[in-house]
Amino acid sequence: MTRKEYIDALSRGLEGFEEDSRRDILLEIEDHIDELALKHPDMSEEEIVAGLEKPETFAECLCKESGVTCHETGSEEKVHADDKKERIKAKTRITIDGEDIGEVIRRAFNVATIFKDADFLDAEREEHRDRGNREERRARAGRGRGDGGKTLRFKDLPIGNVREILCRTKSTDVKILLSTSGLSVKANGEDTPSFRIMNRDDKTMEIVANGGPREPETLEIGIPSTVDQLSVRTLSGDVLVEDRVGDLSIQTASGDVEVRQCSGDVEVTTASGDIALAGCTENLSAETASGSVEVEMDDQCNTASVSTASGDISLLCPGDIDATVGWSTVSGEVECEGTQTGARSIRFGTGLTPVKLTTVSGDIEIRKL
Repeated sequence: MTRKEYIDALSRGLEGFEEDSRRDILLEIEDHIDELALKHPDMSEEEIVAGLEKPETFAECLCKESGVTCHETGSEEKVHADDKKERIKAKTRITIDGEDIGEVIRRAFNVATIFKDADFLDAEREEHRDRGNREERRARAGRGRGDGGKTLRFKDLPIGNVREILCRTKSTDVKILLSTSGLSVKANGEDTPSFRIMNRDDKTMEIVANGGPREPETLEIGIPSTVDQLSVRTLSGDVLVEDRVGDLSIQTASGDVEVRQCSGDVEVTTASGDIALAGCTENLSAETASGSVEVEMDDQCNTASVSTASGDISLLCPGDIDATVGWSTVSGEVECEGTQTGARSIRFGTGLTPVKLTTVSGDIEIRKL
């Protein structure tokens, strides 16, 4: 059985599902087949498909799990109802690549529910003849092609009571903007970009850039101000935050981080990436091993802590700031402006805001803007 034959048979068995739900389940399965093909390049398409659950049995399990009335597939491989019951009974746990099928369904339903009333935007729409091609089906589902590759864009997605959003990527660069309405996501890539949006629970949402050849080059995400906590995790992708209302946590291995505006607490951790922070009005924490850190203090900032092993630290302070700045370094040089209050501290104004700078071998520069 070919990949197309498998998907077509599974699609017929899922006719009881709403169209959005059925489409997203099929896309999940196609993504799974892609992952298997990458893991096993020595196997043919037919061999990979042969290792999957039979589409008739799989469709009935999906219907049973979700409470949807089953439809017969009409294929030559259709089995009798009694045989199917025995087969399902023998399989106490249906999985996809080790993941319980119930979780796969819930994830697909979450996506379908989120996108059902969304404003899907296309850079351009095309009519396609080959219904077996996944890229073309995705284009009809709201995907477009931009001038610099392919673009997948969603605007003003309703998020309900979600108060925390987690974003995870490998090498994808992430840009965060403030949304005045719902959640907005724009993905760019040379190939059709692939990512997932899913609800962990009623208050937590996760955005994941899928790895492999279809990993997006960039993700641009508009976050509503109703989201209290935003966490971004990348391996080598850079993170740029244009504007953020609420707490912000960023972790990268080698990606650079720049925050231009944030009204909540900010916590940034990198291994070798550089960090640049400005416009942070609450509590600020930045930690890196070998990257450099540049902080432009805001006069409304409550506290600030910056730590690096071998990277340099640059602290820029507005003329009207009230802060006490203390530092610690083993072999680095220190250049500073301000009123000396100790061997390793200076004061600006009344010294109300505590600032701590720590480095082992990096240099420290403290000056007024």
